[in-house]
Amino acid sequence: MAAEVDQEAQRTASSSTELNNKRGTIDKIARSIDISKPGYLFLWILLLTVVFYIIGILLFPSAIYGSAYFYAFPVSLGVIITIGLYYNKSVGSLRIYLASMLIMYLIIAVVSSLPGNYLLATTPSTVQGFGNSIGNIRQTYTTIPSLSSEIFLNNIRIDLISYVPILGSFFLGYSIVNTGSLLWALSISYSQAHLSGWFLGLLAVIIAPDTFTEFSAYVLAAIGGIYLYRELTNKITFGSAGHGRGYLYRSLIFLLSSIGLLYGSALLEAFLIIKVGL
Repeated sequence: MAAEVDQEAQRTASSSTELNNKRGTIDKIARSIDISKPGYLFLWILLLTVVFYIIGILLFPSAIYGSAYFYAFPVSLGVIITIGLYYNKSVGSLRIYLASMLIMYLIIAVVSSLPGNYLLATTPSTVQGFGNSIGNIRQTYTTIPSLSSEIFLNNIRIDLISYVPILGSFFLGYSIVNTGSLLWALSISYSQAHLSGWFLGLLAVIIAPDTFTEFSAYVLAAIGGIYLYRELTNKITFGSAGHGRGYLYRSLIFLLSSIGLLYGSALLEAFLIIKVGL
């Protein structure tokens, strides 16, 4: 009887050790995705993108499956970005802002080239439709007030969703990858058509001041969502004793700041399009 008890205790201890080892491995991976280490986070994003690209080219080279498989890129990267933003609760807002901005620019400028190329190869009609929609908007809205209103109403949806804890960060990552892929696909299609200056549209988006202000607005909304998450989890964990940290107040400040900045960004973008011709 005692031997059976000892064997059961050993099995329990072995299972507990194995579970702790698995948790330790998961914890190490999560730490490497932490937004406080944007270099490691970028390497994870790039590695995952390359892996999904190779799988897509080998297994799903046609529009039949490729159009659906493309979404593996924005979905997977949206998940990684969300883990990076929410794993470390001690990261300050300035560090989150700077790291997030860096990651977003790297996604647009570098990472999105692979899913963009895959999208063009599998569903060129989607890319053509994207290019046509840009032209239609510019032809329909010919004044700064009308165009800025259209831009703001379109972007405010992304901004408000980005404020939702966890889900918002996933949606923001998804949107950036999806938009970057479309921009790259459009540029690559111009290159294949031997159009001079095929890269100028993408370059203009990357260096345009309204891209910086728009990205900043989205990141501020996402930071507001992080503070809202901290407020909610603090309240659940500590009850009334968890109040007094000012998380909710900071959350609302970040949200309102993001909305104001986004409206200014829409005015700036409309001015650059109509008056400068960008």
